[in-house]
Amino acid sequence: VSRVGDLPEVVEDQVTGLVVEPGDAAGLADALDTLLGDPLLAARMGEAGRVRLVETSDWSSAAGLVEGALRRSVEAAPTDGRTPGD
Repeated sequence: VSRVGDLPEVVEDQVTGLVVEPGDAAGLADALDTLLGDPLLAARMGEAGRVRLVETSDWSSAAGLVEGALRRSVEAAPTDGRTPGD
């Protein structure tokens, strides 16, 4: 995820996923390459995220948190074809 809105609260960097700075296309590409190149790492992070979600939230509040974070990210995105941070 990008360090935008509440997304870093949902994804713990290096534990439940990878967090990059807004507008860092190269960092995002590197993060995706890392996860695609290491399926075991991706699976461990996914499982860690599931465990964290189960232990810290009820499903309705977790879904609301993720939905709100994604909604704010979409709303913050430029509509003129630029990427955030340009």
